[in-house]
Amino acid sequence: MEKKKLTKKVLTIILLISFLISLGFNYSLWNQLKISENRVNALLSSGMFDEIN
Repeated sequence: MEKKKLTKKVLTIILLISFLISLGFNYSLWNQLKISENRVNALLSSGMFDEIN
């Protein structure tokens, strides 16, 4: 009985850790996307691509 409880605890901890890691990864990925979006907007507003339009 004790072994089952321990296994459940370990699994829960592993799940929590992987959840936190994926959250952190998604957050940093989102930040990268926002940064690159800002760069594109800055390039567009600087008039660099005006001759294309």
